[in-house]
Amino acid sequence: GGGGGGGGGGGNDEDGAAGNDEDGGNVDVVTYRMFRWYWKLEMEPYDAFERFFRLIKQPDAEYVVRDDFLPYIKELLKDHPGLEFLSN
Repeated sequence: GGGGGGGGGGGNDEDGAAGNDEDGGNVDVVTYRMFRWYWKLEMEPYDAFERFFRLIKQPDAEYVVRDDFLPYIKELLKDHPGLEFLSN
């Protein structure tokens, strides 16, 4: 499926997964090509439940632990401080 959308990139180049620029330095951006590569490899083949699981687990793990949820809880608490009990 997939919706329309802007973004540059395009072409059939399947690489672009690495977060490195031409000189080998790290970059702090995700290009359309990088996102598309990630989506096709890590998300598209799976249903919504497994997609979520794959997003929160550590890359080499086949399970999640409490700390895997912390980044999401921190973001949630920014907008909903009354839910702070979730962080304990």
